[in-house]
Amino acid sequence: MRWGIETSLRELKYAITLTSFHSKTGEFILQEIYARLVMYNFCQRVILSVAIAQDKNKKLSYQVNSIMGIYIFAETIFVVEVLMKRMLNEKYVNIFCQ
Repeated sequence: MRWGIETSLRELKYAITLTSFHSKTGEFILQEIYARLVMYNFCQRVILSVAIAQDKNKKLSYQVNSIMGIYIFAETIFVVEVLMKRMLNEKYVNIFCQ
């Protein structure tokens, strides 16, 4: 049981980058921690719902790499954020150009 807790804490610390923060005040650091925990929980739910075809002749079963899942999720969120900013900027540009 102790080993599971230690590995979970290690995964949380490094997978969702709780090693450094962007904020300086305590309230905003807590906000970053909560946001990262929400992201981690969401990723874990998605990862657990992924079905991987298993080969019955193998002893071990395939599993989704949770760190890679978190990384892909974070990259996707970043791309969506960039696209939304571009769309908003284009709307503002179109409004001002008319």
